[in-house]
Amino acid sequence: MLQTLQEPHTTTELAEHAGVSLSSASEHAAVLRRAGLVASVRERQQVRHILTQLGADLLSAGAPTSLVQSNSVARSTLRPRHCAHHD
Repeated sequence: MLQTLQEPHTTTELAEHAGVSLSSASEHAAVLRRAGLVASVRERQQVRHILTQLGADLLSAGAPTSLVQSNSVARSTLRPRHCAHHD
């Protein structure tokens, strides 16, 4: 997800790109924001996310990106999820 944010994306665009729910994309963005890797700006009814300089530096360094992705996935999977319906 961090690589996707090399260009600004809304939460909806992040969800579509990653193939996750809107709430999951929002959680991922929040984890990245708390880590200082992403900045989020509200634009009317949407929130747009983009890499901070630290996030860009991390991506350009290469190796740690998978750790950031794993950490955000681990945090989101530790939380209980409520499903509106079953497939």
